Amino acid sequence: MIKLEYAGTRVGKYAASTALRHLRVGRIDLADRGIKDALLPFLHRAMCDAETARAIVEELRPHLVLSVDLGYSPRGQLFDVCLAAGIDTITWNAAHRNNTLMLKRYNRVNRDVHPASLSAHTWRTLTARPWTDQERERLRQELIGSYQSGEWYSEVGTQFRTSLREAEEVRRTLDLDPGKKTVVVFPHIFWDGTFFYGTDLFESYEEWFVETMRVAYANSRVNWVVKIHPANLVKNIRDGIGSEPSELAALRSLGQNLPSQVRLVPPDSPISTLSLYAIMDCCVTVRGTVGIEAASFGIPVLTAGTGRYDRLGFTIDSASRAQYLDRLAHIDSLPPMTGEQRRLAEQFAYGIFVLRPLTLRTVALEYQRDAKASLRTMVRVPTSSAVREAPDLRALAEWVRSGEEDFIAPHV
Repeated sequence: MIKLEYAGTRVGKYAASTALRHLRVGRIDLADRGIKDALLPFLHRAMCDAETARAIVEELRPHLVLSVDLGYSPRGQLFDVCLAAGIDTITWNAAHRNNTLMLKRYNRVNRDVHPASLSAHTWRTLTARPWTDQERERLRQELIGSYQSGEWYSEVGTQFRTSLREAEEVRRTLDLDPGKKTVVVFPHIFWDGTFFYGTDLFESYEEWFVETMRVAYANSRVNWVVKIHPANLVKNIRDGIGSEPSELAALRSLGQNLPSQVRLVPPDSPISTLSLYAIMDCCVTVRGTVGIEAASFGIPVLTAGTGRYDRLGFTIDSASRAQYLDRLAHIDSLPPMTGEQRRLAEQFAYGIFVLRPLTLRTVALEYQRDAKASLRTMVRVPTSSAVREAPDLRALAEWVRSGEEDFIAPHV
């Protein structure tokens, strides 16, 4: 179904992503009559949205489109129609801290890459220049400072009620075996942003997680820590739903009791994610932001999907499910990162967290520390003439005119 196209748009992909988000299920099982019946209205709507998108573009013939959440209907269909017509689409997303945006320009070539990624041009430019101690320290301050302030991806309140802990305290709290390596698995929320970017080794985030944990259950040579995504809490409140994280239900499908080598870090844990890097020997993710962070700290990262930071020389990327699962089964034998690999990881992280965000001055976008991580906005420009001279708006306008894929902050 994912590959189904209609009217020049990928309606199967958009219908499936939208259905998962609304139904809050981890996978599309067409053998399940209930799921199949629930999916049909989403597919029908996706096809109607494709026709509407084509009509909009034919009538308006825009030169440029600004959008967000391109993996859901109806924006996805408009995205595909625009790219087919040679119309660039710019996406904006909240970056990793308040008052910052991540901006990316899309065309037919890069349509499947993550908005928080680096273009080939940006990556070549970064790696061609020397990596300095000053830049490394700037990256370190950005990461640690954003966590300490609680702003780290405050759009979904990931670190609102956490604090940094010493490594030994984390080990004691999680009751980890000090004689074993520690692998941390970072599951994605199964129904959120599914099928958006790149290509996955597994059919869904849920299948990836279940198969990953099946291997973990059979391997007692390492400590396995599962970090349930903290955004579960905010998204539940926003959706008005009090259900448990779907990761827990997936684990129960493997048995009611966790093996002695597996530990869970719940979404409301007071332990900051930053604290986990001090006790982590390997990070496992499909393509999560944690992979960028972990690699920049010198921690090997095992991925299970493309479209963001894979195959750039600093992650362990598999060509098949079998290869991924075999590496996972022997994860205690994976070699440490080399100095060159860590340098590449640091440069990539610097590009994402320091160079790419547009820091807003004329408008405030601040997520409040309430249950919904409510967004508070405020215009800070006193006069119309000040708008024309505002450095952030001038930088944005210059980038839009430039035709470049990535917005890069000037004078960083």
